[in-house]
Amino acid sequence: MGPLDLLWLFFIFSTFQPLVQQKALAYQRGYALRQLEKRDGSRVITGDPSAGRVRPFRDSLRRLHRHRRL
Repeated sequence: MGPLDLLWLFFIFSTFQPLVQQKALAYQRGYALRQLEKRDGSRVITGDPSAGRVRPFRDSLRRLHRHRRL
């Protein structure tokens, strides 16, 4: 493997590094939010879809309607 091949590998890895960093940050954020929920015994509501806590609006309406019937 020559120096030119190493340079190409560096450019390829440099291209994917921001994507990997973004995914790692989203995972860490979701983990921190789950730990906070466990510790406080409450739900953390965010508007960030990467946190994995956002549900479609119609699902929220269904749950509200279901609670009203009880």
